[in-house]
Amino acid sequence: MEAILRLPSGDRKNVDMMLNTVERQGRRLSHLIADLLLLSSLEKNGVSEPFQPCCLNDIIADLSEEFLELAIASNIRLSAQIPEEQIYVSGHEQQLYRLVSNLIANAIQYTPDGGTVGVSLKRRERTAVVAIEDSGIGIPAGEQNRIFERFYRVDSHRSRKAGGTGLGLAIVRAIALKHQAHLKVESQPGCGSIFTLEIAVLSEPIKDNKNSIINI
Repeated sequence: MEAILRLPSGDRKNVDMMLNTVERQGRRLSHLIADLLLLSSLEKNGVSEPFQPCCLNDIIADLSEEFLELAIASNIRLSAQIPEEQIYVSGHEQQLYRLVSNLIANAIQYTPDGGTVGVSLKRRERTAVVAIEDSGIGIPAGEQNRIFERFYRVDSHRSRKAGGTGLGLAIVRAIALKHQAHLKVESQPGCGSIFTLEIAVLSEPIKDNKNSIINI
């Protein structure tokens, strides 16, 4: 802003360029603050709102549609495998939505032009398994224990170019811990990555007379 104020009043071209930069950095700072506040809230041990039944089928279907435009723009084939059986878990729907959203966004960001990203949901006995698989650049074995740290990036140069706050996977881990879910990553450099979330399913949900879902 100080640089803009020092420019001659007739230098409109440079003013517009600098204003665009200020707007972009201001938006990034706003996202960073929002992510830090969310992460701080997730890591608190205080009393939170009670968990509710959440349908993972709906969450993944909605996110697959939401990210389709970004995938097409990045020349990446995005696919989803969702079973007909409705799979419910206990949790905060918006937090679970954010968890899967961050993993899909991360997969698209680190997958090169012409690659693939697949999202799948299945039930394994009493566990729901959500997997996000990509054909991206992969993660070296020595880095895999650090990728969930705040601001840690395997490819910092590419991450800066793609944007983001560097907190996406830290938020994913915090939400998984909040829901007592197991999160793991399998990856090899040049061979892509698979992020897997395993979370306990509810018993078959039904509806009461008030049309609210209850667990039996």
